[in-house]
Amino acid sequence: MAGLVALAACDLEGLVLPKQIVYPTGAVAGVLLVAGAAAGDQWGRLGVAAACGAVAWTTFVCLHLVNLRGLGFARCWAGGPRG
Repeated sequence: MAGLVALAACDLEGLVLPKQIVYPTGAVAGVLLVAGAAAGDQWGRLGVAAACGAVAWTTFVCLHLVNLRGLGFARCWAGGPRG
């Protein structure tokens, strides 16, 4: 949660998402999702979350490729945990 708040603050201030915050936030989100699925034996829900993250990431990558100057690639990686 703190990583997403930091990303929002950086985005509002300078319209930039620093990789130093994006990548660790995504990694922590992934670890927490796997830990939560393991604790509750909810592997099916983890699969749904992974699929949603993949769809969000793919959508952001497509938008990035359509207009390279309009959407930075770090925002594509930030789309995965949002999914």
